[in-house]
Amino acid sequence: MIAHNLAHEQYSNAVPIQRRLLDELQPLIEAYRSAASKPKLDFRHKWENGLETLIPEYADVQNAVGLLIADADSNDRDRKPELAMSELYDAARLSNLIGNEPNLIAVFMSFACESSIENELELLQGRSIPSLASISRTRHVIDGFGSLPSVRRALSGEIVMMRQGLSLLGTRRARDVFGPNGAQLSLRLGGYSPVRNALDAKLIEYWRTVFRSFPKSGEDPIQETELLNKQSAWLDKQTDWQYAYVQARNQPYVGLGVALRDQLARRRVLSTLCDLLERDLQKPNADGALSQTADHTDPFTGEPLKVLRKPGGWIAYSLGRDHFDDHGRRLSGTHKDHVPNIVFEYPAFTPPHNRREPSRKTPTPIW
Repeated sequence: MIAHNLAHEQYSNAVPIQRRLLDELQPLIEAYRSAASKPKLDFRHKWENGLETLIPEYADVQNAVGLLIADADSNDRDRKPELAMSELYDAARLSNLIGNEPNLIAVFMSFACESSIENELELLQGRSIPSLASISRTRHVIDGFGSLPSVRRALSGEIVMMRQGLSLLGTRRARDVFGPNGAQLSLRLGGYSPVRNALDAKLIEYWRTVFRSFPKSGEDPIQETELLNKQSAWLDKQTDWQYAYVQARNQPYVGLGVALRDQLARRRVLSTLCDLLERDLQKPNADGALSQTADHTDPFTGEPLKVLRKPGGWIAYSLGRDHFDDHGRRLSGTHKDHVPNIVFEYPAFTPPHNRREPSRKTPTPIW
């Protein structure tokens, strides 16, 4: 009990300190919010430098999103929910803008930012009694995420950087990037050898084949990942030694396809939770399935997302990449390779400190 009281006192004392620090950072926060209103971010990267292009700004954007989340959380505690949700919307816009950059690192950085924002959304929604106004604010933030990043765009950027990197190796132009001894330095940094050069050319050839398989009209990230996975399955069957290098370098893109579905599932689960809470307000005793729209479909299974009643609210979840049903539990005690379900709930779930989630009876799925 004494330890608990001390911890509570330390936390209570930390809140005004955090607020004071955030107040001092308001000029920076306002600058970030202004950036979120722009149609795109332009970091003036020198893509002609190929894989030697430095991109530290992506980490800066992630820090900006973290600061907006912290300020939103503080404002929500100060009973300013409209301001808090407005800041989360701006954070969502920054997440979307960074995801439009033409390379793989930016896309994964966007996913990390979006997941943090969604977790905060669940927390803020769980602190208040649901109302049509609060649900509308949550949906507005979800809209701020925009469309999912384009695999085609990310892949095109990687191909260009790889080709530029190969053309830069050992050339006079390398001196403009690396200095007087740039030609030799670029060869060392690039790990150049005739064999490596041939393997990288093989990798570019494979990526271009994947790129050409994408439909030219319109962008559907999920369709793109299906085509990407189809090409990856073909690649895995190749036994030529030259393809071993391509297989190794292709792994991040296999992960991109899974990550895209993860993010789509998170959006749909959170939107479904909003729909359930809204229906409870309009039809308090209603039960059963929501309308069967794409927004209520699990992108991993093609079946409706799972929803469960809980005291005072709902649990909505996706089975995730391995299709194993944890019945809405956040922490899983199954085999080590199992990936937990993607879960959002109201009231928000707060895991106990220093111990596993207590077991709870498995409710009967509504659908």
